[in-house]
Amino acid sequence: MRLATLLKLSKTVRVLPHQAALTAVRKLIESGVSLGKIQPNYSLVGHRQLRDTECPGDRLYETITTWDHYDPHPT
Repeated sequence: MRLATLLKLSKTVRVLPHQAALTAVRKLIESGVSLGKIQPNYSLVGHRQLRDTECPGDRLYETITTWDHYDPHPT
């Protein structure tokens, strides 16, 4: 399994990043898939799923759980 960190949108647990930032991340992922830099069957996970941390923040984590390719049980 290869892992990539795209970016960190928010360092606060309670505040959701601006919609423009969320849209930009989704478009970045789409572009990565289109350019062959990200596998079409990629898994999207939050940092907290892989180690003991509050990252990426509760509001952002709740949001990414609704995105395509979110993996609730990464291996």
